[in-house]
Amino acid sequence: MRYLAVFVLLFSVQHLSAQHQLDFELPLCPIINNVEESSDVLTFKIFPNPSHGLFNLNIDLPSGELLRAECFDLLGQRIQEWSWNQSGTIEIDLSNRGKGVYQLVIFYNNRRYSQKLLVL
Repeated sequence: MRYLAVFVLLFSVQHLSAQHQLDFELPLCPIINNVEESSDVLTFKIFPNPSHGLFNLNIDLPSGELLRAECFDLLGQRIQEWSWNQSGTIEIDLSNRGKGVYQLVIFYNNRRYSQKLLVL
């Protein structure tokens, strides 16, 4: 179903006013009444961030699901990797690394989640 939209364009050219009418059709967007939440979205929290190298990753995993995480430096080199299958808090220790920005990438259920970690 389409509605006809009429727009009136007013403009002035050197103290003269003119009125033009433009007619065109706009497609209607369907109305979404029900929004289903996807159960395969990962919920996690990293704290404190920034830190002096010790981070806590609090993750809510459905039971039995496998999660993999990797940490990269600014050059893109993988410096650590982990995998686990339980919810809870995991400690990420970057205290033996230099100060700077690191990228934590979490792989879960064919998705990739990314978070920057700042070591002071």
